[in-house]
Amino acid sequence: MSTTAAGTEGRLANRRRRFAAYWVAVLALAVTACGGTDPSRRDETPQVVAPSPPTLVAARERHCGEAVLHDNGTVLYLTVAPDCDPPPPLTIRVDVADANGLAQREWTLPGFDLDVDIEISPGRFRRVSVHRRASWRAIQRAESWGWRDGAGLLAKDGGLYLIGGWSSDTGLSSEVWFSRDLVHWSLLNPGAPWAGRHGAGWVVHRDRLWVVGGDLHDDVWSSSDGVAWTRESGSAEFGGRYSVMAASLDDRLLVFGGQTWGPTPDCAFAPECYAIGFSDSWASDDGRLWQQVQTAAPWAGRGLIHGSMVFRQRLYLVGGGLKLAMPGHQLSETVAEHRDVWSSADGVAWRKESDDAGFSARTHISVLATASGCYVAGGSVGTQLNTTAEVYFAPDCIRYRLLPGRPEIGVRHAASLVEYNGTIVMLGGHRDTAGTTIWQYFPAN
Repeated sequence: MSTTAAGTEGRLANRRRRFAAYWVAVLALAVTACGGTDPSRRDETPQVVAPSPPTLVAARERHCGEAVLHDNGTVLYLTVAPDCDPPPPLTIRVDVADANGLAQREWTLPGFDLDVDIEISPGRFRRVSVHRRASWRAIQRAESWGWRDGAGLLAKDGGLYLIGGWSSDTGLSSEVWFSRDLVHWSLLNPGAPWAGRHGAGWVVHRDRLWVVGGDLHDDVWSSSDGVAWTRESGSAEFGGRYSVMAASLDDRLLVFGGQTWGPTPDCAFAPECYAIGFSDSWASDDGRLWQQVQTAAPWAGRGLIHGSMVFRQRLYLVGGGLKLAMPGHQLSETVAEHRDVWSSADGVAWRKESDDAGFSARTHISVLATASGCYVAGGSVGTQLNTTAEVYFAPDCIRYRLLPGRPEIGVRHAASLVEYNGTIVMLGGHRDTAGTTIWQYFPAN
């Protein structure tokens, strides 16, 4: 469109808005004059309607061009091209739409990956930062939670819930923490009513947080806020299992996989133990009654997968394996590990997608599905102590490729991985050499 045409179109749009506003006012006056309102309310004081929150429409960096907006109401991320490298400071022009119409604001930020609190409209603020796509940044969180692995990290209510976990410093935890910006964390519950655990099925389902099994527990709990918890089942039909996987699919809860030990489940550190892997699937409408929908899927029984992946209405399973205590070892050792990929639309019928996901077989991986594809992070390769800092991505959740990363991310397994405000967040894991550093990835796509 030419500059002249664009200007003409803009003037016509303004005239249409003024014309519509005029007739809205005329009609409102006519209704009032004709007694069209509820007679019982004629003498009441008119209600004051709060102005609608501003909408951030578009943004551009002076040197880099268009920026993609990710806004959760508290934090605003602006992402630009990976090769954008202007000298600081950064000049951002943002189009903001509110009750007064469309206005352009100009913000100055000190540089990339730095947070600045900005008033985007009177009385409304965002924590704003600019980032290159396909890049990582580290966030040193304020003193709050300690390092842990196998914890739940769930996105809900515009923020993140960090639930449970284990560390050699404090043992098993039933804490619940919450943050809207990844920096400030509040302790919602120092001890939820469920037994402390790690490697549970952590999942958001029907706008509630769910804790399903884990550490050989067979109970199921849910909460709307992380503070008050409801025990949905004290002894679920799927039984106790370690590193069980849970997913929300087609408005049902699914439980699948995991492992235990024999000849008794609590013999994990005895020399005579053997590992037992599950390949069954269970489904529930309410978390209380569970039905076994698959007794033995075609994939080898396994656990040691943290999280679950539902992508385009299909459930994906990749990697994982089994571990077993060896005499004289502090950590139970790997006895099976995989790198195949399977998918299912219902947890019943499974389809093999690949024998080779694109990375070496590994256990204690962390997995995540997003609208643009699936991620696999960390894990133990060959032995439990041989942990990795690798993060892989597959736009089809089948063929994975190594993401560009930074060595200081640190090797780990059983980390917590979640999508937050258009970014990928990873924290914790055994043993996270950076302690409680939070790592955030800004996807290329």
